[in-house]
Amino acid sequence: MNLHADIVPNESIGGIQIGQDANPVLQELEDNGVRFSKSTFLNSEQQFHRISINNGALYLIANSSGKIVRIWCTDLYKGSYKSVLRPGMTVSEAVERTGKQLVIHGMLILDGEFGMGFSIPDKFEGKFYDDIESVNDLPGHMKLDELHVMHREWWR
Repeated sequence: MNLHADIVPNESIGGIQIGQDANPVLQELEDNGVRFSKSTFLNSEQQFHRISINNGALYLIANSSGKIVRIWCTDLYKGSYKSVLRPGMTVSEAVERTGKQLVIHGMLILDGEFGMGFSIPDKFEGKFYDDIESVNDLPGHMKLDELHVMHREWWR
């Protein structure tokens, strides 16, 4: 794992890939002395494992068979997408650096790249943002803390 690696839409963060078996990843982390914690939760009666790596710089969700189904990073992660987008930037910064923005299912998708997106906080400065129509409905100074990599067809 590399906390400075490029973020690759539809594929990986930190060299960890969607669809990869989580067990070898966890073994590699352990072998290299990288801190992680693991918890289990149920969603629609299916068991999943949530893995927090390096004090929350990177998160994985693995299904009950160990397959990684979701990856996201926070501003503790030092890599970026094309040296332009990274977690921790504001809405204004994201808009300034991209030509097209779309809000869908609580995610901010930029430049039509559905393989990654920023999660929009449900609540910011006491106001709820769980049902918005456009990026213009978001305050420019809102910090985008989590950047997710997912399969491009996730929203359908």
